[in-house]
Amino acid sequence: MAENGGISADEFTRLQTQLIELRTQNYEIAEKYRKTKDENNSLQERVESREKELQKYNKLMKLPGFQAFTKNKGKKSYNEVVEENERLALQMQRHEEDFNLQNKTLLEEVSRLSAERDEIENELKKTKRYKTSPA
Repeated sequence: MAENGGISADEFTRLQTQLIELRTQNYEIAEKYRKTKDENNSLQERVESREKELQKYNKLMKLPGFQAFTKNKGKKSYNEVVEENERLALQMQRHEEDFNLQNKTLLEEVSRLSAERDEIENELKKTKRYKTSPA
């Protein structure tokens, strides 16, 4: 300590050096934390993906012919079956969308024709009134 109650230049320099070292360590730890957190998130996503695959596999295991399927190596592999299943599900979804579009179009056409029919009926009624009214 300096005579006036303050700290000496050497002590100040030493404290300043320690502060810089501590800040450097803090930045390094923060960077390691960020990297570890990113890696943890990545691993968590992989675990979730694997869990979904496991759920699909467990569902397949419950199907009656699946054990025979897995024993026969000459047949399609599990991945091929899953890919085909996903492809067929997408195809079914597209067919469903096409059906909904056709259904909507037909309903609009029916509605239009119904309105046109009502208009023709009204015109027909007016024509009949005109013919039956005394002139």
